[in-house]
Amino acid sequence: MRNSQANVVDRRTLIASYLNEVDPTEFDIWADLDALSTHTTIDDIEIDPAGIVLSGENFEGVFNVYVSLQYGTDNEEGFTTSDSFLARFSGHFDEANSPVIDKSEVDTSSFYADDEDS
Repeated sequence: MRNSQANVVDRRTLIASYLNEVDPTEFDIWADLDALSTHTTIDDIEIDPAGIVLSGENFEGVFNVYVSLQYGTDNEEGFTTSDSFLARFSGHFDEANSPVIDKSEVDTSSFYADDEDS
Protein backbone atom coordinates (compact mmCIF):
# COMPACT_ATOMS: atom_id res chain seq x y z
CA MET A 1 0.00 0.00 0.00
CA ARG A 2 2.76 2.44 0.90
CA ASN A 3 4.62 1.83 -2.41
CA SER A 4 1.37 2.41 -4.31
CA GLN A 5 0.86 5.80 -2.63
CA ALA A 6 4.48 6.76 -3.27
CA ASN A 7 4.08 5.84 -6.94
CA VAL A 8 1.01 8.08 -7.22
CA VAL A 9 2.88 11.01 -5.63
CA ASP A 10 5.90 10.39 -7.88
CA ARG A 11 3.74 10.33 -11.02
CA ARG A 12 1.93 13.52 -10.01
CA THR A 13 5.24 15.24 -9.33
CA LEU A 14 6.56 14.02 -12.69
CA ILE A 15 3.55 15.54 -14.47
CA ALA A 16 3.87 18.85 -12.60
CA SER A 17 7.60 19.02 -13.36
CA TYR A 18 6.95 18.30 -17.03
CA LEU A 19 4.34 21.07 -17.24
CA ASN A 20 6.77 23.52 -15.61
CA GLU A 21 9.60 22.62 -18.00
CA VAL A 22 7.85 22.39 -21.37
CA ASP A 23 7.18 25.45 -23.53
CA PRO A 24 3.51 26.26 -22.81
CA THR A 25 3.10 27.79 -26.28
CA GLU A 26 3.10 24.20 -27.56
CA PHE A 27 -0.21 23.49 -25.78
CA ASP A 28 -3.72 23.99 -27.15
CA ILE A 29 -4.20 26.93 -24.76
CA TRP A 30 -1.69 29.13 -26.57
CA ALA A 31 -4.05 30.27 -29.34
CA ASP A 32 -6.64 31.47 -26.82
CA LEU A 33 -4.01 33.27 -24.74
CA ASP A 34 -2.25 34.80 -27.74
CA ALA A 35 -5.55 36.27 -28.95
CA LEU A 36 -5.83 38.41 -25.80
CA SER A 37 -3.27 41.05 -26.81
CA THR A 38 -0.86 42.25 -29.46
CA HIS A 39 2.02 40.56 -27.63
CA THR A 40 1.11 37.89 -25.07
CA THR A 41 3.79 36.20 -23.01
CA ILE A 42 3.37 33.45 -20.45
CA ASP A 43 5.12 34.49 -17.26
CA ASP A 44 4.52 31.35 -15.23
CA ILE A 45 2.27 28.40 -14.63
CA GLU A 46 1.34 27.12 -11.21
CA ILE A 47 0.27 23.55 -10.69
CA ASP A 48 -0.48 21.65 -7.49
CA PRO A 49 0.55 18.01 -7.92
CA ALA A 50 -2.07 16.94 -5.35
CA GLY A 51 -4.75 18.21 -7.75
CA ILE A 52 -3.76 15.83 -10.53
CA VAL A 53 -6.14 12.89 -10.92
CA LEU A 54 -4.61 9.62 -12.11
CA SER A 55 -6.61 6.86 -13.76
CA GLY A 56 -4.35 4.03 -14.89
CA GLU A 57 -2.06 5.48 -17.55
CA ASN A 58 -4.26 8.57 -18.00
CA PHE A 59 -4.33 11.78 -15.98
CA GLU A 60 -6.03 15.16 -15.78
CA GLY A 61 -5.73 18.30 -13.72
CA VAL A 62 -5.79 22.07 -13.57
CA PHE A 63 -3.20 24.80 -13.39
CA ASN A 64 -3.08 28.58 -13.24
CA VAL A 65 -1.40 30.37 -16.09
CA TYR A 66 -0.01 33.88 -15.56
CA VAL A 67 0.39 36.11 -18.60
CA SER A 68 1.64 39.56 -19.56
CA LEU A 69 -0.55 41.28 -22.11
CA GLN A 70 1.07 44.03 -24.15
CA TYR A 71 -0.90 46.30 -26.44
CA GLY A 72 0.89 48.44 -29.02
CA THR A 73 4.31 48.12 -30.56
CA ASP A 74 6.53 48.65 -27.52
CA ASN A 75 6.50 49.64 -23.86
CA GLU A 76 6.93 53.37 -24.63
CA GLU A 77 3.90 53.62 -26.90
CA GLY A 78 1.95 50.66 -25.67
CA PHE A 79 0.34 49.41 -22.51
CA THR A 80 1.20 46.24 -20.58
CA THR A 81 -0.90 44.51 -17.97
CA SER A 82 -0.99 41.08 -16.42
CA ASP A 83 -3.69 38.53 -15.76
CA SER A 84 -4.16 34.91 -14.77
CA PHE A 85 -6.46 32.18 -16.01
CA LEU A 86 -7.44 28.68 -15.02
CA ALA A 87 -6.43 25.96 -17.47
CA ARG A 88 -7.28 22.26 -17.64
CA PHE A 89 -5.22 19.48 -19.13
CA SER A 90 -5.46 15.77 -19.79
CA GLY A 91 -2.92 13.27 -20.99
CA HIS A 92 -1.32 9.88 -20.64
CA PHE A 93 1.99 8.22 -19.89
CA ASP A 94 3.89 6.83 -22.88
CA GLU A 95 5.83 3.55 -22.99
CA ALA A 96 8.83 5.22 -21.30
CA ASN A 97 6.55 6.40 -18.44
CA SER A 98 6.88 10.02 -19.60
CA PRO A 99 3.83 12.30 -19.45
CA VAL A 100 2.24 13.35 -22.73
CA ILE A 101 -0.32 16.18 -22.76
CA ASP A 102 -3.16 15.26 -25.13
CA LYS A 103 -5.45 18.22 -24.57
CA SER A 104 -5.45 21.54 -22.76
CA GLU A 105 -7.96 24.33 -22.54
CA VAL A 106 -8.02 27.69 -20.79
CA ASP A 107 -10.96 29.71 -19.51
CA THR A 108 -10.43 33.30 -20.66
CA SER A 109 -14.09 34.31 -20.18
CA SER A 110 -13.15 36.65 -17.30
CA PHE A 111 -11.10 38.70 -19.77
CA TYR A 112 -14.16 39.32 -21.93
CA ALA A 113 -16.70 39.74 -19.12
CA ASP A 114 -18.32 43.13 -18.71
CA ASP A 115 -17.34 45.02 -15.61
CA GLU A 116 -20.48 44.83 -13.45
CA ASP A 117 -19.42 47.88 -11.43
CA SER A 118 -19.53 50.19 -14.49
